[in-house]
Amino acid sequence: MIDLYSKFSNLNRNIKDFQSPVDTSGAIKAYYGVSVDGNFMISFLSTKSTGIKGTTKSVDVVQGKSNDETYWTCFNLKNDDLLAVFCTFGEDLISSIAGEKSESIAASKLRFRFNTWVALFRKNRMPLSVEKAKGLYGELLFLSRFMFEKYGVDRSIEAWSGPENYSKDFAIDNYWYEVKTIGTHSTTVKISSIQQLSSEIEGKLIVIKVEEMAETYTGSDSSINELIQKIISLIQSNEIKDLFLEKVTNYGYDLCDDIGNKKYQFSKMEKYIVNKDFPVLKESDIKLMAINNVSYELILKLISDFLEVE
Repeated sequence: MIDLYSKFSNLNRNIKDFQSPVDTSGAIKAYYGVSVDGNFMISFLSTKSTGIKGTTKSVDVVQGKSNDETYWTCFNLKNDDLLAVFCTFGEDLISSIAGEKSESIAASKLRFRFNTWVALFRKNRMPLSVEKAKGLYGELLFLSRFMFEKYGVDRSIEAWSGPENYSKDFAIDNYWYEVKTIGTHSTTVKISSIQQLSSEIEGKLIVIKVEEMAETYTGSDSSINELIQKIISLIQSNEIKDLFLEKVTNYGYDLCDDIGNKKYQFSKMEKYIVNKDFPVLKESDIKLMAINNVSYELILKLISDFLEVE
């Protein structure tokens, strides 16, 4: 596995316009280094243009010939806060062309991978609210710390339905999970709609407790961007990788959001079994047709009988 983060971390930023090769064993060569402007850079060397077009708020795309047989396509990171995800982006591009002996096919693969990523590097929507960002963090944490081990990476990502506005965050094998992320000392959890816990089949309410931390906190899996990087590094299939990035985008997140670097300390994950005896509001409980969009709160200490014992 290519570890670009370690490679960049060991570079001397004072030495500009410098790069080192990454072995691709293919027609298009890859490099990492520091641009003439002092930005971290990932570059690809070919004999013709790769056909990549566009630039983003956080990544500059610089292309051009150095001689008649050398054409460079360079990606320069403009925001160091996104280095972890930039490295994942670069690793994905490099792995897509590894071993490809046809330059035209390799260039096509590079274009496809870049176009998949570009939506996440463009700030074209309102940033996530603090609460919605915390919710995304919790769902990503649940993916990486529970779902992957139980169901495998590919099936877990396919089962992630939170970004698609379904009533349950995860649905798989006739079972479902609804994830709620709250503060460490919170005593209640808000259920935003009747549909979130109402079901004829058993499922689980997952309560993830976190504490918001200062930017200097260095714990593992402590931000949205760190979790995105970790999850992408575990995905082998480009199809599933694309699906995951699409779902992150559908959630309303892009990599330009500063909130992606907000730090959390994971405290606890609690799993409550939601069965026919669990206290939930159902559609049948609402007697007046004029009432809509019902939300309610559950007091955690009063549902402790449904807490799954590890």
